[in-house]
Amino acid sequence: MCGQREFQIFCKGAKKTADDLWMARYLMLRICEEYEVDFILHPKPVKGDRNGSGMHTNFSNRKMREEGGEEYMKAICETFKRYHHEHMAVYGSDNDQRLT
Repeated sequence: MCGQREFQIFCKGAKKTADDLWMARYLMLRICEEYEVDFILHPKPVKGDRNGSGMHTNFSNRKMREEGGEEYMKAICETFKRYHHEHMAVYGSDNDQRLT
């Protein structure tokens, strides 16, 4: 999306990742305040028929990065598929708008 920016956090473990994400958001907010720039975490910051990609999160493990392979990735997706509705219910308000 025009004007969209991305930053990445590289850490090991869910707790460290969550802590680093909170700190990164805080620092980004303070930097944006300093430069009078908007910082929006809404999953779909602009309405309409376009990608809803605000604040997405990707995780990977060593096997995904080093071995990978289509079969391995399909197996992961099939496992996640069973819990899709449960996850969507707790991933935050308006998250359903990302799925366009």
